Amino acid sequence: MSTLTRRIGILGSARAINRLSLLLVAVLLSRLLDKADYGNFQYVLLIYRTAFPFLTIGIPASILFFYVRLEGDAQLRFIWQTLECLGVLALLGALIFFWGSEPFGRGVHRPEVIPLLRVFALYVFSGVLVSFAEPLFISLNRQKLILGVSLISSSLALLLLWVLVSQTQSVYWALVGLGVAVSFKLVLFLSQTLRVLGKPHLGINIALLTRQLRYAVPVALTEMVGILAHNTNALLVAAFFSATEFAIYSNGSFEIPFIGILVSSVAAVVIPEFSQLLGRGDSATVRHIWHNGIRKLALILFAVFAVFLVCAEDVMVLLFSESYRESAHYFRIFLLLIPLRALFVSSILLAAGHTKPIFYASLGDLILNFLLGLWLVQHWGSTGPAWAVVISTYLQVLVYLIWVCKALKVSFWQVLPFKSLLEIGGISGIAMLGGYAAGRYIESTLWHLAGCGTVTLLIFAGLWGLRSFLFRLSTSQDKPS
Repeated sequence: MSTLTRRIGILGSARAINRLSLLLVAVLLSRLLDKADYGNFQYVLLIYRTAFPFLTIGIPASILFFYVRLEGDAQLRFIWQTLECLGVLALLGALIFFWGSEPFGRGVHRPEVIPLLRVFALYVFSGVLVSFAEPLFISLNRQKLILGVSLISSSLALLLLWVLVSQTQSVYWALVGLGVAVSFKLVLFLSQTLRVLGKPHLGINIALLTRQLRYAVPVALTEMVGILAHNTNALLVAAFFSATEFAIYSNGSFEIPFIGILVSSVAAVVIPEFSQLLGRGDSATVRHIWHNGIRKLALILFAVFAVFLVCAEDVMVLLFSESYRESAHYFRIFLLLIPLRALFVSSILLAAGHTKPIFYASLGDLILNFLLGLWLVQHWGSTGPAWAVVISTYLQVLVYLIWVCKALKVSFWQVLPFKSLLEIGGISGIAMLGGYAAGRYIESTLWHLAGCGTVTLLIFAGLWGLRSFLFRLSTSQDKPS
């Protein structure tokens, strides 16, 4: 295994722990809090996730760009200057959440979130400030440190939430527990920063700060558009429906943790190689590698799609309890996005240096997502924003593919391995029918999940194995004797 692949694997493991811990927090609190309190908990997190790129203005991402381009003492001064800037932004964000909680809560007619936003100010401060850690320790090649701290802080968060919420059944103390856990994570990373870099070099280099902001602000604008596009559906549901309905929607909209990690890990490996090949004008090899990657990812993701679509209700009940069976309606809608993840199409544009199409497509996705969601929520209810996400995302990927056609100099019908995708999609559809048929004879949730999931996977694997055998047979017969 190469050093780069090992580093990617360790970092992917750290991110997997963070994502899994978020899922486990949702699982725990769904069972310990009533739906209204849990909905308010998710609402506070939604506000923070939406505000995060506005609070950090792209500064964490700038560490990856600048640190390796500086040397010696300049690196140290850059890091401590970045920490000072993030400290100011973190304090500003915490004050906004604390002092802005009352006008915001009354403005959205949710006075119950006012004390929740105030206590969450601790999490905001520590969360914004600790955002320096991952890019810094990636630059220092300390991925194992990131993994260790992620494991410790995630475990602490789950322990604190279990102790505090099981004793109080209070969403207020759930947010306190999260704030303490992320503050502990910040202390761990700061102590390691002092150990690795030595004593602080305080002071601001205006020229360097100007260069940093020139890089960071455009990155932040892209992040802002992306996060708004991603969260628009949830914001619309939160605005039009009760905290109880939002709780059901939130659990249904969760992403299966390993999918994003798998796709991002593949992209991290192929983008440098694609960039090098495109720099030499070898678009044919890029398309060949890309198509092979799509086929392999599609086999995994279409199988996952089939199993979870068949077993959606069982998954929701098993994770979040019987009270959240209705979340399966939303979960099934969001599962329709999984086939698109197999394309990892933005990797081609990034490797080709075409970042503007990504920004403009994201901006278009945001606008369409909002307008379509606003219209559909009035006609289809709380499922409307979820359908808006699916429709706008498919259109966004279509725009990406048109740009990829130009980058690779191929026609639209050559840009993807359509035949392979149709074959895998057809096998997935047949496997789902088999899974649904098997489910008619099983009533228990756990056995239904195990039985239907197993049947679906067996049919998928059997049909793909048969297809591969017939393909090899026909290929061997076509060879001259």
